Formats: sequence, C-alpha cells, structure tokens
Amino acid sequence: MLEFDDLSFRFRDYLFKDYSDRIVENRVGIVGRNGTGKTTLLKLVDGRLEPEHGALRVSGETYLVDYDLGRFKHFHARDLLSLCSVLESFDTRRALEYVEQLGMTDYLDVPVGELSKGTAKKVSLVMGLCSRAEILLLDEPFEGLDRQSNDYLTALLKTEDRRCIVVSHDLEELERSVEAVYAVTGRRLERAVS
Repeated sequence: MLEFDDLSFRFRDYLFKDYSDRIVENRVGIVGRNGTGKTTLLKLVDGRLEPEHGALRVSGETYLVDYDLGRFKHFHARDLLSLCSVLESFDTRRALEYVEQLGMTDYLDVPVGELSKGTAKKVSLVMGLCSRAEILLLDEPFEGLDRQSNDYLTALLKTEDRRCIVVSHDLEELERSVEAVYAVTGRRLERAVS
C-alpha cells in the first residue's frame, strides 16, 4: 500500500530521515508520542506535504478526513450529504446507515456550526466513509466520540473493503480496527508488537 524510498521530511527537526520500507497491510494503525510525525505522515500520504528528499509512493487515491467544517457552519448535515450524493467522488448509498449507527439522526437538520465537536466530527466521518477513494486516512477518529459510535466505527473499519490508515493514541481501539499497528519512532515506522 505504501512504499517509502529514502524519504526525509522535517520541520525544525527530522520527523523521517532516509527512511525506506514497504507497508503492505490494507488496514494500518499508526501510534506515537505527540510531535513524532503521525499527522504529518497522513499529509505526506495524501500529497498535502512533499518530502524534502526521497519519495513516498501510494497505491491508490486517498481521502484525508477533515474535521474542520467551519466553512460549512451554516449548512445542515443533510445539506452536506446531499451535496456529496451528486458528486462522482462519493457514494452515499450507505450514508443513512452510517448516520443512524453513529447516532446522528436527530442532528441532520441542525447547522453544522451548532453541533457539538463530537457530532460535527461524525459528519466528517460519514463524508469520509462515503468517499470513493481507495485509501481512507483518519486522524484520531475515536477521540471525542461516545462508546457506541467507537464500537461501530472499529467494527466498520475492521470489515472495510478499502485500505485505511488510522492515526490514534488509543492502541486498544486501533488493535480492534486494523490489521497491523506501526509506531512512529526514531524517524521511521516500526511494527508495534502487542
């Protein structure tokens, strides 16, 4: 799924340095301390950031779920899903199932700007789940969600046909939802053993 070829990237210090490896699993979790480069890795995979040198090859189109819906604060969740339904890059046939299972049914007609942080996050997650992209990129998807929503999301990710990369501090949720967990450590990824 991912191929790193002598990849280096830094802000002040290197987050990745001369890193080469291949990750072949379809559903991957990423853990690591704050500031080690987990979110940066997702942005590199999505092409929002470019390596300083080397290359990162991704086998498929990506969709990085964006939890910042501020520009849509006057839209209702139903509006956003309706907009997605006419776009070629989305398949919304299961959208109402996602809405129901994530406990959002009562919030479909509330402006996004008036939703709690957790409920607004669910709107972003539903849009990501409806994306036709081959690789879904999720940054801390379990944070701020209720137990029932997390249980549904972990079960859904475990059975998802497409490839997923999930960054989380919650190792237990990750292990329930992915095939393999990697830790960002020492300017590289290392397979985590649990």
